[in-house]
Amino acid sequence: MKVSFEKGFYIFGWMVAIVATILLVLYTKCDFSIFSFSQPCFMYDKWGLYCPGCGGTRALRAFMQGKIILSLYYNPIITYGIVVYACFMISQTLEIATKGKLKGMRYKDVYAYFALIVLGVHFVVKNALILMGIVS
Repeated sequence: MKVSFEKGFYIFGWMVAIVATILLVLYTKCDFSIFSFSQPCFMYDKWGLYCPGCGGTRALRAFMQGKIILSLYYNPIITYGIVVYACFMISQTLEIATKGKLKGMRYKDVYAYFALIVLGVHFVVKNALILMGIVS
């Protein structure tokens, strides 16, 4: 039985959702200190500049608290990824529920290219602000 790329990605998406839910429950029920696994950014420590992933944890935390603008400020790739993931999962679920009458979202390279552009722009703008002394 051949599984399409979208179907495999949909199954993987549900696995991610289950693991994320378990982690969220553990996070809210357990001592916060066990989730303090973030390491300081090597690039920021060494050169005082942000790497493309800097702010990702803070962005996710802000997004989960409903602070979307703050999440976009910390690292917009997190919000973009969550929105694309949600659209994909909802559309695929609707396709399955309607037995194909409604078509689900299909993978297109443009989603990945746009993500790289968002990541690059964020990286350049944040570091330009640091170098100009506007942000520390």
